[in-house]
Formats: sequence, structure tokens, C-alpha cells
Amino acid sequence: MAVVDHHVLNTSDIDATERVIEKVGATATVVSEMLENENVEITEEDATLLALGVHTDTGSLTYEVGRCRLPVSKPVPKAPMVSALEATL
Repeated sequence: MAVVDHHVLNTSDIDATERVIEKVGATATVVSEMLENENVEITEEDATLLALGVHTDTGSLTYEVGRCRLPVSKPVPKAPMVSALEATL
């Protein structure tokens, strides 16, 4: 069993065979980097859940924890622009 977390603890009651602990704002950051390193394509649902993890672990980006991971290795694709007229069609 592997434990992935962003809380650096000296002890744990979980008997894990592997520990991935990094001081970042959210565990979702570590998970998304692991997925990217393995070239795993994520679904829209996966992305939503990862974003929810960031939202939860960072207190809606208000906590003074962790640090930003820059630069981003892959550019984020821009969403297509949809006009208000097109959206109603």
C-alpha cells in the first residue's frame, strides 16, 4: 500500500510499503504530477476531482502552505471561446 500526502509527519499508523510525502499545498498536486510522469490521460471527471482536492486542501487557495510548482511542463490548452449567441443555439 502506498501513502501519498502533503502533510509531513514524523510518524504514521498506516503500514505503507511506499510513502510519497511532499510539502505542497495539496495532495492532488502530487497525484497529478505522478499521473503526468506516467503519461496517464485524465478525464474531465479526473480533472474535476483533482481540482476539488486542491480546493479542499488549500482552503479555497487561502492557506499559507506549500509552494507553487513552476514551470508547468505542459501548456494548458485554451478552452474554445463561445459567444453568447452560439451558446444559445
